[in-house]
Amino acid sequence: MVGIRESVSGHGVLWGALFVAASLRPQAAEGAEPEETIPALMRQADEGPSEARSKALEELGRIGDKSKLRDHAVGEFLLRFIRNERQLPRLRKKAVEAIIALARDTDPSIRERVLEELVRLLERSSERNSVRWRIAAEIWVLVDPKGLGADRRAIAALERVASGKGPAVVRAAALRSLGRIGAESSLKVIRAALSDRNGHIARAAWKAFEEYFKTPPPRTRDLPALGKLMAEHIADTSSPLNIRAAAMKTVAHMGYKPAIPKIENVLKTENEEQLVLAGLEALSIFGEPRTAGAIVKVYGRFEGTEGSRVRASACSALGDLYQPLAETKTAARTVALVTDCLIRALYEDESAEVARAAAYYLGNLAICGKAPREKAIEALIDALVDPDNKVRENAADSLGELTLHEIEPREGESIEDYQKRWRAWFGENGDRFRS
Repeated sequence: MVGIRESVSGHGVLWGALFVAASLRPQAAEGAEPEETIPALMRQADEGPSEARSKALEELGRIGDKSKLRDHAVGEFLLRFIRNERQLPRLRKKAVEAIIALARDTDPSIRERVLEELVRLLERSSERNSVRWRIAAEIWVLVDPKGLGADRRAIAALERVASGKGPAVVRAAALRSLGRIGAESSLKVIRAALSDRNGHIARAAWKAFEEYFKTPPPRTRDLPALGKLMAEHIADTSSPLNIRAAAMKTVAHMGYKPAIPKIENVLKTENEEQLVLAGLEALSIFGEPRTAGAIVKVYGRFEGTEGSRVRASACSALGDLYQPLAETKTAARTVALVTDCLIRALYEDESAEVARAAAYYLGNLAICGKAPREKAIEALIDALVDPDNKVRENAADSLGELTLHEIEPREGESIEDYQKRWRAWFGENGDRFRS
């Protein structure tokens, strides 16, 4: 770049019937797991070094994905293994993961039966906490938030565990699973956990909120009240950093726009990287053109410091604004503001991480229709000789986006000669492909 940077009996009969019925369906013709492999894996899981047993359990869990084989013996074996309290806890946890993987890709009746059994173990107070923790953390994969029967019972069990007086690690895992499942009935439990005296539980509740609202915003009458609560935590400088960070990302996933000024204030006054990065991510999720000025100021505030992650994140947030800007008729000045900051980052920032981000996100300018892009193209052509290979790659990709033209490097061609060919092409054609 020119002058720039230098399992217990009692359930076996039912399980056998369920798995036998499922196994009668046609098996995959190609890539099927040899039937004799299953007994061998079971023997390996029951005997020998724990590492080999762990791998055998993991492989049993993959059978559903690999071969569509539904041998009832696999389900029965894994359940017996999980129930057997004499097995090593770490191996019982691995068996939990395996049976969840198996049930996820199988007959609905089997999935529901697995859910019922895992719920029973989760709520058994005499069960080892390490096994309950693994169940609480993984069971969400099998649960349908709109399902009935076993699904509702699983959600209710997780809610009881999360709001109970059990081990914090199990309660926290249950909260995270409730957030990922996204059932509206769970909001009350998650919200109550926000003020738990145990910091581990409170942090898990915030993460659960964040997970909950990553999916399309649920239809709930509580959204305004929840948004207001989150916004209060964002502005509360006495709140732990990770909670304030989680609150910013959560209101963004919720689409609670009244919180934007509070996020902008954090970006204006805070120096903690964790908070600033969370704020930039939140504004990127919101995608509001009016936040461009605040993001540019963050870049400037951290310019010349060791905060390269912040500056790179600012470039990312700015680049993501091009799409909403393209849908705004009076956005010319904001487009110029965003573009000028990215060009400045590409030319002047000493961090390769930042230059890579700037070179990449300038390519998003292509979506802005008639917005002038000559300065961006010239900066990207200059970046074709940057000392960092990824900067050069991103610059070439972005040039293709902006000009609808590609120039392939020739074998043995120097980066300087490649740049000359781009410069010659642009000198002849200019920005003629702008819509």
